[in-house]
Amino acid sequence: MAAPHSATARSLTRTIKQRMLLLAVAAMALTGGLWIYSEYAMFQATSQELKQQHILESRLVLREEVTQVLDYISYQKSTTDTRLRRAIRDRVDEAHAIASHLYKLNIGPLGPKRTQDLIREALRPIRFNSGRGYYFATDIHGVEQLMPVRPEMEHTNILGLRDPSGRSVVKDLIDIAATKGQGFYSYLWPKPGKPASPEPKIAYVKLFQPLGWILGTGEYLENVEQVIKAETLDRIERIRFDETGYVFALDMHGIMLANGAEPSLAGRSMNATTDEDGRPLIPQVIRAATSPGGGFLRYVWEKPAGPGRYPKLTYFLHVPQWNWILGAGVYLDDLDSAMVAMEADLRADIRDRVLTIGAIMAVLLISITIIVRVLTARLNSSFAALTNFFREAASGAAYIDPDAMVFDEFRQLAAPANEMVRERSTALAELAKAHSELEERVRTKTAKLRQMNNDLLQREELLRVTFNSTGDGLLVTDTADYIIKTNPRFHELWGIPPSDAPSGFSVRRVRERIAEQLTVPPQWPRPTATTVDAALFDELICTDGRIIERATYPLVNADATLGTIYNFRDITEKRRAEGELSRLRLLLGNIVDSMPSVLVAVDEFERIIQWNRAAQDYTGIDMQGALGEKLDDILPAMTGHMPMVRHAIHQKEPQHTPRLVHVADGEQRFYDITAYPLGTETTSGAVIRIDDVTERVRIEDMILESEKMVSLGGLAAGMAHEINNPLGAILQSNQNIIRRLSPNLPANAKAARATGVDLEAVSEYLHMRRIPTYLEGIAEAGNRAATIVRNMLDFSRRNDTNKRPYHLSSILDDAVELASKDYQPDKQYDFRNITIQRDYDADVPLVHVSRTEIEQVFLNLLKNAGQALATKSFENDTPRITLRISHDSERVRVEVEDNGPGMDAALKRRVFEPFYTTKEAGAGTGLGLSVSYFIVTRNHGGEFRVDSQPGEWTRFTITLPVGGE
Repeated sequence: MAAPHSATARSLTRTIKQRMLLLAVAAMALTGGLWIYSEYAMFQATSQELKQQHILESRLVLREEVTQVLDYISYQKSTTDTRLRRAIRDRVDEAHAIASHLYKLNIGPLGPKRTQDLIREALRPIRFNSGRGYYFATDIHGVEQLMPVRPEMEHTNILGLRDPSGRSVVKDLIDIAATKGQGFYSYLWPKPGKPASPEPKIAYVKLFQPLGWILGTGEYLENVEQVIKAETLDRIERIRFDETGYVFALDMHGIMLANGAEPSLAGRSMNATTDEDGRPLIPQVIRAATSPGGGFLRYVWEKPAGPGRYPKLTYFLHVPQWNWILGAGVYLDDLDSAMVAMEADLRADIRDRVLTIGAIMAVLLISITIIVRVLTARLNSSFAALTNFFREAASGAAYIDPDAMVFDEFRQLAAPANEMVRERSTALAELAKAHSELEERVRTKTAKLRQMNNDLLQREELLRVTFNSTGDGLLVTDTADYIIKTNPRFHELWGIPPSDAPSGFSVRRVRERIAEQLTVPPQWPRPTATTVDAALFDELICTDGRIIERATYPLVNADATLGTIYNFRDITEKRRAEGELSRLRLLLGNIVDSMPSVLVAVDEFERIIQWNRAAQDYTGIDMQGALGEKLDDILPAMTGHMPMVRHAIHQKEPQHTPRLVHVADGEQRFYDITAYPLGTETTSGAVIRIDDVTERVRIEDMILESEKMVSLGGLAAGMAHEINNPLGAILQSNQNIIRRLSPNLPANAKAARATGVDLEAVSEYLHMRRIPTYLEGIAEAGNRAATIVRNMLDFSRRNDTNKRPYHLSSILDDAVELASKDYQPDKQYDFRNITIQRDYDADVPLVHVSRTEIEQVFLNLLKNAGQALATKSFENDTPRITLRISHDSERVRVEVEDNGPGMDAALKRRVFEPFYTTKEAGAGTGLGLSVSYFIVTRNHGGEFRVDSQPGEWTRFTITLPVGGE
């Protein structure tokens, strides 16, 4: 009898089935959980990576959009001057064409005057540039012909108009048109309504040859820039990118200038706008925009398409040219929406994978259940085969041969087992595919990084080649004074082998090696600023004579200083060339300054480029004050002689103008002006030489005067001889008449008796008719004439300068006699009407003198006194000349004093100067007193002085030695 079944006993099949099912479920749960966790972790990493990549791409898009607008502004700013010049040139060409057409049609029928009026009125109403632009016309003499905005200026000379910097605007415009035919001119000029703030302005002028007019127009640079700003703002308002992206512009005061999403905001202040924390938004915007390279800012802002405020990321950049702030942004909720869609796709993919895993686990669970049933039915006979199967299946794709199973259960288990292996292979294939996709993405990113690395290596190689190929020696150190890098030129320049200055070593030894080669140990300063333009420059003098220029730059990255760059350049030859050039320039300057003539060099525009010391002394203007100025502005005396300068400049022919008269400070001077052409085929100018030839002209005049006096002396001597013969006959005949009428002569009585004439009666008749008186007058006049002729002959014959003893009183009286005969109506005085008072000492000794020279001195003094007395009106007195001669033991003194108008102190100082005269032109040479002074002091060793009381008297005193010189 079989033993009873225990209530606690378990069926092996059921136990194996339960245990295997439990194990299979646990294994599938663990495998599925790990798989699902792996997929979720991959989802989180991929989601975060996509989000960061999307934000980075958005930042790049925003920066690119703003940068494009900045590039457009820079381009527009750079074309301001070109656009302005092209616009005003086209306008002036139009005006020139209109004037040419009207002139051609109307000059014949209407004549010049009406044709001018027709052209003027045709151009007057024309306006352009939003009504700002108009035409003006000026003739080549500076007379305004057309000024629509100020018609009162028309037909007036405006050459004197200058801009606030002092430039002669109209004169310069005329020079441009006259020399080039047409051209541009930049200057400062107040805007209408703003006289105190001149603005830059450009004018274009063109010569209208038929009328001699200069047609032109102008425009302010600021007006053109305002137009360009308006065009730029209009362009900004039309920029769109992505779905909601746009660009906007603010000024530094928070005023919205343009908004691509809401144009109505233009002109409104944004200063009241705050962020989500209630802080003012505009200061944050300004800080972000003015930071280096611009900056990003997160804040909340209204969406153009709907209500509410949403988080926004915006890139701001400052535009220094116009002091604007450009901005472009994206709404972060749009990024979140994109990320939500991407996450939903990922979640759906994960869900599909989880479902697939669940299905696979369910299939496996069913298969295991079947296998367990087979195993429980045929455990004993097939356990070894099943064990072998699981052993092999654990390491590879092993399959059970159903025919090898003893029991059908195991055969039934073999098929699911084999199916399990196939499913696992499929799952592993899918996993390998996912792994392959991941590896492909890694390879793509690796390739990009490799390309970036290659680009970086190429740039590093280019920098290395440039660093090593430069002609300057370079030494780069860090902040701790350790060498970072040197180039070959540095080692060649200082003779330091590369092995003595390797990278990473202290720079101290290198500095010592350099100091050994210098005359003065150098300092090694470091720039305190963090910008590359904060360089320090100095020169190092080597003991071998070389001069090394050292430039010290900061090595900076962003705002951080990484070290110092020392740039060494050998400038020895440069300094030698500069020294030689300075020496030659100094030598040329000394040569030019040493010349007594005024030398001035001008360029083709008649502006001064060279000014010597004689020119400075002549004008009182130094070289710095003269350089660059117009020649006729600095030398007004050249105003009337500029045509000869222009002829020398443009025709390349020397010009010479002699003996130009110029009166300065009441003195007449004579100058020779010569203009020599200066220049080459590409440059032109002239050198003007001004020579003071006053002394030469005066000497020439004196020679002519002397020759004339010699001729007059010869003529006077000849006339005296000719007069002397008839005068002798007259006197002799007069004496014979007196003798023949005398009744006391026997011959007369005899002739009277023979003719029956009563001599007594005749004598009575003659006395009654005063005939004897007339005959005595004839004799007296004849004798006086004979005396004059004799004195003239004596004066003309005294040509020797031998000194003999003479009484000065006799010489002085002869001079008075000669002066008394000197009366001519055109000289406005008569010496005979002047009272002569003599005060001669007795026993005045003889004086050894040249009679001719001393008589000439006395005669000059007497004539000058007579002419001076003629200029004074006498009421209670008469004109008088007092002559005094006195002596002491060694000297004789002669005084010639008149009671004329006298002399002031200035006249007394110059009275003995050659060529100085107070008489009218042609009335004297100014040599009389200077020659007299020379005769007395040099020829006779005497003294000659003048004393005077203005309005009362003048006294000339001559003192001569008794024994002669």
